Amino acid sequence: MIAEIRGAQLLAGYRGQPALDAEALADTLSRLSVLIANHADRVAEIDINPLFVRPQGRGVVAADALVVLK
Repeated sequence: MIAEIRGAQLLAGYRGQPALDAEALADTLSRLSVLIANHADRVAEIDINPLFVRPQGRGVVAADALVVLK
């Protein structure tokens, strides 16, 4: 699914930029999915914006997040 996003080309490195940590992005999205599934009775929505994907091996950083409870 990550390969289908509009900016997927950037993850592999683009125009001389280093490849980004796509594995950390996938892991983060997977863990977030599990969190939501485990707390579906309490969580109405989660918004993370922006989520910065750093160069390979350096992970991701959420600059801001909002969790809305039911």
